[in-house]
Amino acid sequence: MAKSSTLYLLITLLVFASLDGAKMAVEAKECWATWDCDGQDRCRADCKKRYGGIGVCDKYTAPFVPLQCFCDYDC
Repeated sequence: MAKSSTLYLLITLLVFASLDGAKMAVEAKECWATWDCDGQDRCRADCKKRYGGIGVCDKYTAPFVPLQCFCDYDC
């Protein structure tokens, strides 16, 4: 009885480990790019056009620092 329980546990762990590995192989690496922001709509459009990603401008920055467009996309 103890041998079968141990074997069942090892098989279950092996299945979960292999599923996790398969999931990692499918996930895309996330990259990002930044440039000076010329407005929220322009940022969003440029990011979509250049990289096929989602662009968002800074809401707040330090004094004398221009707003930045942050573009997140799949590599």
